[in-house]
Amino acid sequence: MLSEIKSSFSEDGEYIFQVHELNENVRDLLQQHYGQIMVRGEISNLSKPASGHLYFTLKDHRGAIRCAFFRGKQTRLSFQPEDGDHVVATANLSVYVERGDYQLVVESLRHEGDGDLQHQFLLLKKKLEDAGYFASEHKLPLPTHPKRIGIITSASTAALQDVLNVLRRRCPTIPISLYCAQVQGQAAPAQLIQAIHQAVEQATCDILLLVRGGGSIEDLWAFNHESLARTLYHCPIPIITGIGHEIDFTIADFVADQRAPTPSAAAELAAPDQQQLLQTFKALTTRLQYLIYQHHQRYQHQLLTLKHQLKHPTQIIHQQAQHIDQLYFQLDKLIHRQWKKQEVTFFSLVNRLAKYNPGGLYQAKTYQLSTITTRLKQSMYNILQQREHQWHTLATKLDIISPLATLDRGYAIAKNVKGKIIRDTKKVTVGESINVQLSRGSIDCTVTKKHD
Repeated sequence: MLSEIKSSFSEDGEYIFQVHELNENVRDLLQQHYGQIMVRGEISNLSKPASGHLYFTLKDHRGAIRCAFFRGKQTRLSFQPEDGDHVVATANLSVYVERGDYQLVVESLRHEGDGDLQHQFLLLKKKLEDAGYFASEHKLPLPTHPKRIGIITSASTAALQDVLNVLRRRCPTIPISLYCAQVQGQAAPAQLIQAIHQAVEQATCDILLLVRGGGSIEDLWAFNHESLARTLYHCPIPIITGIGHEIDFTIADFVADQRAPTPSAAAELAAPDQQQLLQTFKALTTRLQYLIYQHHQRYQHQLLTLKHQLKHPTQIIHQQAQHIDQLYFQLDKLIHRQWKKQEVTFFSLVNRLAKYNPGGLYQAKTYQLSTITTRLKQSMYNILQQREHQWHTLATKLDIISPLATLDRGYAIAKNVKGKIIRDTKKVTVGESINVQLSRGSIDCTVTKKHD
């Protein structure tokens, strides 16, 4: 150890650096002094080894510097770097100790114009957000079972094929309308707006998919147009956006009724899963059959209960006749009681007459007795006539309302095979078997023709 320390100093006492030690000191000094910086330049000598790391030179018209962009830092990269790209690198200034190369260790990379675009994006996003364009209360609900799905995209994009594949897999019975528009370039916003207006005018779709594949912020810039955002906001048809990859966000995503991370995911949200619907339908069918069975059992029990409670008209007539007999017996008792009472009065008078034996009074009382007897007999006769008339009236009414009397007059009762009475020709069909109840017996018939 002592020999190593001595070898690090000269005879004059000056410190002697080892190569790697000097490189490490220079690296530490650069990192402490500069920290993280931003450097603008053009990519050249780009190397893409199997490790996934990127190595390139960043140059301008007067100088160049080596750069290392490790794979773990590339997750937020929105484009594929190529030679000749003008970029802005956010990096740490460092030294590659093994070779003593002065280099930049890149943290993030964007196209040179992306900074201005990002600033414009944030300004428009805040403006529309303050105006309420992103508010959840303005979002339209997505239909659970759409009748027709509209797709707004370019006909030549891979995103369209991805969406169509998902829709065919999930629910191939839903018809699809395609509204073609450019999804990149200066003409794209106007064409996208026109496609939305066309879908609204046709009014055949109850949901729209606005989709395109991934790309840089410049590639997706058409979806950050303010006029397109306002068109999406006022569109009466629910819109799902599937623009770029999961990490990509555009103004259209914030305004739309639903944002999906990819075009395929947008199709997943729009179309119900046919297999799941079939399973749900089978489950509901089974439950419906069970409920029908329960209702049938309950109503059958109620029918049997009512059937036991229902009395035949003949039984009702017998009950009424028995009640009339009871009234007749009560009337007879009342008459007999009145007769006895009058008889007691008569004998009382006879006894009084025999006791006093007044001649004139005897004749008067005799005449009075005769009159009372006559009135009593007349009253008894009138009461009997009245009760007999009431009995005949009740019997006639009962006979009128009796279904058996109706059958005796030549009418018949038609019933279907379930025993239900047929009151309307709409309740039977030609060829159906029915039973006709007559006054005495019944006949089975087949319907050959109906007369409404």
